[in-house]
Amino acid sequence: MRKVLLIGLVAFLFFLSITTWRALGYRGQDPVVAWVEGEPLAIGEFKMSLQGNKAFIVSYFNKTYGTNDGPDFWESSIEGEVPIKLLRQKALEESSRIKIQQLLARKEGIVEDISYDFFQSSLKAENRRREEALKSKEPIYGPKQYNEALFFDITFSELANQLKKRKHSAWEVTDADILTYYEANKDTEFSDEVFAVVNMIYIAIAKDGISTEMHKAAQYVRQKWEDGSEPKQLVTMASDKFDVKAEYREETFDKRSLLRNMKRWTKLSQEAQHILPGQISEVVEEREGLYILQGIKGAESRSVSLADVKERIYSSLRDAKYDRYIDKLTVEAHVEINGDVYEQITVR
Repeated sequence: MRKVLLIGLVAFLFFLSITTWRALGYRGQDPVVAWVEGEPLAIGEFKMSLQGNKAFIVSYFNKTYGTNDGPDFWESSIEGEVPIKLLRQKALEESSRIKIQQLLARKEGIVEDISYDFFQSSLKAENRRREEALKSKEPIYGPKQYNEALFFDITFSELANQLKKRKHSAWEVTDADILTYYEANKDTEFSDEVFAVVNMIYIAIAKDGISTEMHKAAQYVRQKWEDGSEPKQLVTMASDKFDVKAEYREETFDKRSLLRNMKRWTKLSQEAQHILPGQISEVVEEREGLYILQGIKGAESRSVSLADVKERIYSSLRDAKYDRYIDKLTVEAHVEINGDVYEQITVR
């Protein structure tokens, strides 16, 4: 009889320990905050989202109520809103969205293990590899050691990119989709404003800098150009008459070239934006030498060709469809919160 009672007590205690273990939400050494579609969300990965959203919550309360982050900020009720509760909620939404993508990646065969334990093992292994590489004088890219947040950002971004590259009806983009988007936006998003098209004569800087001889040559070219000489002829004349290297070419100043040459051609870009067709500019000095411009065409707008932006449109449409699909899965997901752990999480 005692033996039966002992066996029954052991069985009861075992059942109680398993029930308590589940209630407290332990997986390995890390408590579980919630289960997303049955998959554990460990407190470690939840806290990464928690830390990542602290600034957002502080900013929200500052803009809405004029409050600042202080000793009692997170636990205080401000007009019925408690910062820590909003922070937990936002962190849960973000980490659930991440977990949904991890689940999808596992289903697609991109990864096998999406647990936090596996992530930590991978982080430790990578940092050991980096440490050994440094000892062996081998090159490494990035930091000497990854912290948890940075390593997670890198590995998760790669996972999401691999997922987007998989063919999936939810984020499929057709040529018709691309063409429709291009036609609807070619006069705005894909409009390349041309500020000016000019003839340009360039006198290259000498080894010892911009010399008096260069300035004489530039003024000579400008005067002869105004008198009607052809630019190609002027380049030859300047090179023969002065000890300088002169070049001629046609140059288009548009949005892209202005961004590309903003530091290189500061004064020249400003001159080009205001020059009129047929007008000869003053001599413009830049770091690379002296320039004289002749306006050909004034400002106009033109559309960038579909071929030039097709890949960009494809990526943009695919990413938008992917995000909408993940949003939908996240909203529809069954998330079971482990209140015993979730409600105890706070920040400082």
